[in-house]
Amino acid sequence: MEEVYLSYATALYSLLSEGQKKDYQKALQEVKRDFSAQPEFLALLSSYRLGQKEKEELLGKVYSPLGLTYLVPFLSLLCKKHRIHHFSEVEQRFSSLVDEGNNVLRGVAYSSERLSEEQLTSIEASLKKKTSSEVRLTNIVDPNLLGGVKVAVGGKVYDGSLRGRLQNLAKLLQGGTE
Repeated sequence: MEEVYLSYATALYSLLSEGQKKDYQKALQEVKRDFSAQPEFLALLSSYRLGQKEKEELLGKVYSPLGLTYLVPFLSLLCKKHRIHHFSEVEQRFSSLVDEGNNVLRGVAYSSERLSEEQLTSIEASLKKKTSSEVRLTNIVDPNLLGGVKVAVGGKVYDGSLRGRLQNLAKLLQGGTE
């Protein structure tokens, strides 16, 4: 099923010029927030109660003011193909394509307490040096962490958690020096 989401995301991505991709990324994130904030709107677009023409008109009223040529037709196509209820996955794949094209890595910073913006920015800057890419992190509070931070980005895990440090110390003590 993931290939289907990627196919829709790739189709939209290929229609756009480099200058338009960021605008569409922002717009799709806005649509995703709308669907999340008003699940009844997404349910209406997913249902068979409204015909395709009514769905297109509704989408036009809501999203035409953004002034993005392909946005409403794209959303209408997802409705027509009964994929609009998977919009979140399509948006995620599109954002990944845009980020990849701009050399941006997205990741997650797990911590025992919510990180401040300054802390998150500092971790992103440190990872930028290691990865040679822009890094954008989302902070997730993990009460199972004793302390410190564990970051997953670019297919790698950087474990600076207290548990990770203790495990590394135990390995060193068991196996000698490394």
